[in-house]
Amino acid sequence: MSSRRNPVRTKSVIEGEHFDTLLVNHPELKRILRKYDKVMTKLTQMDITNKGISEESYPDIYKLLDENIDDPFHDNGGLEQRLLMGNYLAKKGFVPQLVDIYQAVWSNHDPDFFDNELEEDEAGSDFLRLLSLIRTILWNYADGSPSSKF
Repeated sequence: MSSRRNPVRTKSVIEGEHFDTLLVNHPELKRILRKYDKVMTKLTQMDITNKGISEESYPDIYKLLDENIDDPFHDNGGLEQRLLMGNYLAKKGFVPQLVDIYQAVWSNHDPDFFDNELEEDEAGSDFLRLLSLIRTILWNYADGSPSSKF
């Protein structure tokens, strides 16, 4: 069984002229979109096969995602900006890549790690911080899609 899952097929919500118009209306996002390209390049170069992501790399992955994906989402709070950022990431195949990383990180740990009472040092572990950040990113960017009801 392959450790890579089949890619999720998504249909972009904004394309063509509408995408270009949003980009013209928000030129401040061009710098962020270039950062997204760099993040995608780094993520695609990672060995995310089963046990391919070492625990030592969790802080680096966390920093990469936090500074370049999560922070821009919070710093650019308008619906149009978030729509543009989320659509750009979707077009680049970010979600399947991020889910693969999530699954690879998760598979590095024994299910017995989780019990009803996590020790305080476990709750702040790099492992749980990274999983929490990935879930936050998936939640926030999905929540900003135009199909969401506000």
